[in-house]
Amino acid sequence: FAWDAELRREAALRGYQSGERSHATMHAHAASLSDQEIADIAAYLQAQPVTSNNGQGPGKDLDRAEKLYERDCADCHGMRGEGDAADFYPRLSGQHYRYLRREALLIRDGGRRNANPDMVKAVKNYSDRDLEIVSDYASRLSLP
Repeated sequence: FAWDAELRREAALRGYQSGERSHATMHAHAASLSDQEIADIAAYLQAQPVTSNNGQGPGKDLDRAEKLYERDCADCHGMRGEGDAADFYPRLSGQHYRYLRREALLIRDGGRRNANPDMVKAVKNYSDRDLEIVSDYASRLSLP
């Protein structure tokens, strides 16, 4: 699955480059990259080890978060947050809490124009607090 993760990183960089993914700093960096530079950056990032100190949230209401995750997230992202490369569902385990929270907010609020429609449907009725606790829960899942 390593090449799948590398392709997802390339897709993310192309999304920042085109503006499909909203992030001013990333857009500024990616805007002038060539196809080869994007491929090289994605390969470099894929080769980096995943740290166990990934930045977690406040750790509140994790029991409720687990129930929400199991109900709305696990079918696509896996019970341990391992993702499903074949179906292009990203791994959540080991991701930074703040990144997960920001992306979930963008998806819910329509700020991520390339969001999977199933993900939009899953989080459309989540409160800010629900997104916060589920993101925190997902950030605490052990790396597979």
